Amino acid sequence: MTVFGRLTGRVPEGSARNGAAIAIAALIAGCSINESGVVTSERIEADGAMLYRLKAGGIHLDTRDKQPSLTIGVYDVTHIFPLDCGGSRTTEMKPSKLFGAFDPQLSASRIAGLQLKSGPGETSVTLGLREHMNLISLDRTRDYHRILAYRPDNPAGTFLRINNDYACTIN
Repeated sequence: MTVFGRLTGRVPEGSARNGAAIAIAALIAGCSINESGVVTSERIEADGAMLYRLKAGGIHLDTRDKQPSLTIGVYDVTHIFPLDCGGSRTTEMKPSKLFGAFDPQLSASRIAGLQLKSGPGETSVTLGLREHMNLISLDRTRDYHRILAYRPDNPAGTFLRINNDYACTIN
C-alpha cells in the first residue's frame, strides 16, 4: 500500500478531503499562542512543587520553550517548577516571567495531531500521538541533588526537593 497512490505522486481524493476537514476543524476549534487565545491553564501547588499545565486545541504556537513548536490538534503540557525559588513563590509569577526566569525541572507533554518542533536539542515532525518527558539536567560542577516524584494521574501528589538554591537561579 502506498500513501500517495500508485507511483504517480498524486494524492488520492479521499486523503485530500480528509486533510482539508482536519485543517478546517482545527481552525474552528481555536487558535492560541502560549497562554493567549483558546487555551486553558492551571497552576497546581504540590509538595515543594508548582505545576503549570496548559491545554489547547486547534492551532497552537508555543514560543516560550528553547524549542518552539506549532501544533495542529491537541496540545497538553505540564511544567514542574520548584514552589519557592530564590525567595520568589513561583505560584505568584506571571507565566511570561516564570518561563523567562526559571527552567522547569520537568516538562511532560502529550500531543495528538501534527506538531512541528525545532530548536537546539530537537527538530521533529510528529503526526499522530506523542508523549514526551524532559527532565532538566543537573549541573555537574555544582553540589546538589533533586528528588522528584511526578504522578500525571494525581498532579497534586507531586513531590519535589532540591537541596541547593542553585537550581533556582534566574536564567
